[in-house]
Amino acid sequence: MGKKYRLTSKSDFSNVYNGGFSRANRLLVLKALPNSLSESRFGFSVSRRIGNAVVRNRVKRLLRECVRSQLVKGSWDIVFIARKPVLSATFQDIRQSVSILLKKSGIIEESEVIPSTINSSCIPRESVRVKSSPACLAVLV
Repeated sequence: MGKKYRLTSKSDFSNVYNGGFSRANRLLVLKALPNSLSESRFGFSVSRRIGNAVVRNRVKRLLRECVRSQLVKGSWDIVFIARKPVLSATFQDIRQSVSILLKKSGIIEESEVIPSTINSSCIPRESVRVKSSPACLAVLV
């Protein structure tokens, strides 16, 4: 996901938090606000309560990959806020959670989900610790 598709400034996040609507499920909270740009922008918020920097960055990478595989209609500023159960969730659980929230909020249609190209065998199911294997390294390169 390119930088032009990301929310980066504190004022952008504040606008979405204060002026947008929200939807939530067990793993994530979605906050969204229509914008006047030609593309949608995404931001990810992972609290220190979730874990240390390594864990928080991993959760953000997984969320970015989930969002990359969605076709968003219109132009929105969207913030995903991770909840504690995201630590024990699989990549497929997180991807399904993102899709459900976007559908509930009317940002995507049912048929607009694109299958992910990431090799899901590289994503650990039980642990937050990432084990490198040749197949995983090929996906990352």
